[in-house]
Amino acid sequence: TWIKTAGANLARKAKVTVSSCLNASYKASNINDGKIAFGTSDRWVSKSDFPQTVELTWDSQQTISVVRIVTGWKSGARIIGMLEDFSLQYHDGEAWKDIPSAKASGNKQADWTAKFNPLKTKRLRLTITAALKDLARIWEIETYNPPVIAKPH
Repeated sequence: TWIKTAGANLARKAKVTVSSCLNASYKASNINDGKIAFGTSDRWVSKSDFPQTVELTWDSQQTISVVRIVTGWKSGARIIGMLEDFSLQYHDGEAWKDIPSAKASGNKQADWTAKFNPLKTKRLRLTITAALKDLARIWEIETYNPPVIAKPH
């Protein structure tokens, strides 16, 4: 329910680069096209070697405090093949820094979210180290900085 008040998906304005593509049907631009249709051609799929990386780059600094990753493939009524082990980092202008609480080991969620203290960056990197059949599959990466709503006294 948090996403209803999250504001703009900042990832939509980012340039996406990836370490590999399985083939031309599974292009990097699918990662931030705003579509979570669960169709085969609506996602990015890597080649079968790890680690794999996805980098989002903006022209100007963005403030980000939430990242959502929708991953896997549809098999009948189920979604399987999610990213299993991965981590997120941001670039502080000099070096890559880990985002606390933005990593997974043994993930089984197709719709994964990390919330963290707001950070400012022009670059965000996802490093994937494990997934079913050694293929990374991502329908969408979304980034947000939801407004902080003060609680009434």
